[in-house]
Parts: sequence; structure tokens; C-alpha cells
Amino acid sequence: MEVTRLPSKRVWLLHWNSTMTHHGLFSWFRLVARAGAVATLVLMGFLPGTTGLLGQASSQGQQLQPTEELLRRPTAIHPVSGPPGTVVTIRGLHLPAITPVNIGFGGTRSGFEGLAFVLTNTEGIVEEAVEVPDWADHSRIHRFIIFDAYFEPIAMTTLFHVTDERGRIRRAGVVSRLGPTCGQVTGEDGEEYHLLDQPAPLAVGSGVVMEGRVVDSSRCGEGIHLAEVSFPSRE
Repeated sequence: MEVTRLPSKRVWLLHWNSTMTHHGLFSWFRLVARAGAVATLVLMGFLPGTTGLLGQASSQGQQLQPTEELLRRPTAIHPVSGPPGTVVTIRGLHLPAITPVNIGFGGTRSGFEGLAFVLTNTEGIVEEAVEVPDWADHSRIHRFIIFDAYFEPIAMTTLFHVTDERGRIRRAGVVSRLGPTCGQVTGEDGEEYHLLDQPAPLAVGSGVVMEGRVVDSSRCGEGIHLAEVSFPSRE
């Protein structure tokens, strides 16, 4: 471990490697707090805002899926959709108390970018506002995920819907059910999309690219409900 005290005397940098324990890290936080300084951590050379180990893990084929273990810790987000640049508040519960955690953002079949490094409180709660990165694509699914200091995932949110400037998402998939309402498309991402309106003739089993606005509804059962649906490839 190497500690650097910057000229301002109120900002210290910790260059931390995997040999440092959580207890040692917490002791360092207490030391900094007593000195009235601001703690900024550099994890193995990476700062929040870089892909770091997450990008390396992705290039090696690691895929993070919303397992029951990850989803059992309630992790709320508000809002649940928006374009790149949207400020989202993440609130995680039942996390390890007084423990440093990383908040990341990305796709479940791709790498995650680290956005913030924060400390949980004595009740195992963390609440932090972060910004959706400018690279976020409205044609892919995304989630926020909470990692421990070793970048092991410990909690995951439900989907965050990245939209374009019109508030719409785009998905590719296969038509799995038809009807005047509640038509259904199984997305290439494995999600089920319910179409609350169907402006174009479709055939079950056909591939489509669709755009629509995500709405909060359960009219068609579990899955993602889309309104104002259009099919750009057919227009």
C-alpha cells in the first residue's frame, strides 16, 4: 500500500493492491477522516470512470447474469430509464456494513464501467447518484451492479432502459405471439417485450427490429411493456 498526500493537504490518494484486507482499508478511511481529509482511492491503477478489470473480464468472456444471489439484495434505481447523461440514484440494502463498494454500469453480456467508489453505512446501506455514461446504447440492455473491493459482484439492479433523445429504446428479436394488443417479441437479449399497440402486420417467427417507449404496466403479464411501437426496417 502506498499513500500520497497531495499539496492541498486535504486530499490523499491510496494506491491499493489486492494484498490489502478490508480491515486495513477501513482503518485507512478512519485515519483520513480523523485528519479531515478527502479520501480518493486508486484501485490497482484504475479510477472510477475507467473499465479497468471489468473490461479485461469482458474480453475474457466473463458474463454477468442477474442470478438469484445478486438480486436478493434490494437495489433500487430512480429513474429507471433515460438517455446518456441521466443522473440515477442507486440505493442498495443488506450489503456488508462499513465496507467499500464499487458501483458499475454496463451490459450483462459485456464489460462494466466503474462509476463510483463509496462506503456502506453501519446498516449496510449505500446511496449514491451517478451519471449514465455517454457510450450507453439505446439498442442494448443495461444494469447497475455493485461490486466489492475485489470487483466481485454482490448486488445487481433491475434493467435500466437507456433511451434515445425521444425517450425510446430499440431492440431486435423474434415475434413469439400476435394479437390486437399484447403482441410479444422475444428479444435477442433474452427479454420478453409486450407490444401494447401493433402498427404493422407481423408473422410469428419473423425477425424484427422495433422501437418503442417503455411504460409501467402489467397488462400483458411479466416482461417489458412497449407503447408507440414502430418498426424502422419496415418503414
